[in-house]
Amino acid sequence: QNRSPPISYLILDFKNVVGIDATAARVCFLMLKQMLQLKKVTLMYAEVSSQVLSLLKAQKVIAEDDLVFTSLDHALEFSEENLLKEALKNASEEIQTFKIGAEEGVIKQNFSYYCHAGDIRGASPIVKTDDSWSLGIGNLKSILIDYLEIYGNDEASVRNRKILDGCMEYFKEETVPQYELLFTEEEFSKKLYFLKAGMVELTASRSSAENKRRRLMKVSVGGCFGELGFFLRRKQPFKAIAMEPSVLFTLSKHDMARMQNENPELCALVHKTIVKSLCLASSFQIESQLFKPL
Repeated sequence: QNRSPPISYLILDFKNVVGIDATAARVCFLMLKQMLQLKKVTLMYAEVSSQVLSLLKAQKVIAEDDLVFTSLDHALEFSEENLLKEALKNASEEIQTFKIGAEEGVIKQNFSYYCHAGDIRGASPIVKTDDSWSLGIGNLKSILIDYLEIYGNDEASVRNRKILDGCMEYFKEETVPQYELLFTEEEFSKKLYFLKAGMVELTASRSSAENKRRRLMKVSVGGCFGELGFFLRRKQPFKAIAMEPSVLFTLSKHDMARMQNENPELCALVHKTIVKSLCLASSFQIESQLFKPL
């Protein structure tokens, strides 16, 4: 008989909770917390209002070291990252000790891919690599190669990698501090961005009457953004914020036009990269709708 995997995380979403009874909070939530600790299940709280948070802290339900997130999205991301790390660790141990074949299971079928993806998602903004594209991250050429998937030794891949050598003649490397606003809803992005290090969020207002914002996308190392305003030349319904000190490769409209005139082959590869990025984003949106809970 198949058994479901054990629960590792439980998220309590307080988005629609406007108030809570003090006695009920202490009796119910404190008992739940103690029970989960015995079961070694990590309890997380999402989108707790300041009033409810103060009450739960006063009743000793939420301690200083408990996990409290600004949104359900952030809480899910935290648990997902940790579950993936644990799954990769277990898969690596099983493969290395020959307990199970590398072809079994989704992660084991794509073990090298998930390892590479994990490296990129967890890349440190202070790590600096040399100019070797094979290192995977650290320079613009490596990011473009990842999107274009031109790793092989065939003639076309070797030639295209050679063309990409000239990319930094047109892109600029920029460093921005934490919480730097890259563009707002009131303007279209005048640059195309590739993230070398750090993390950027694209956020939008939930409604004109609300001050709260909803995260649309987290851009990790290697990610591309700004293409909607850059190519459509109209305002985007979101803004881009650097959530930690970040390093960006940027391309202005002037330099894009210059690249098109001086190096049309390179320009074609950059355009192909943007198309691939948009296709990946579209695929993610379709799959998230297709597989979301009913």
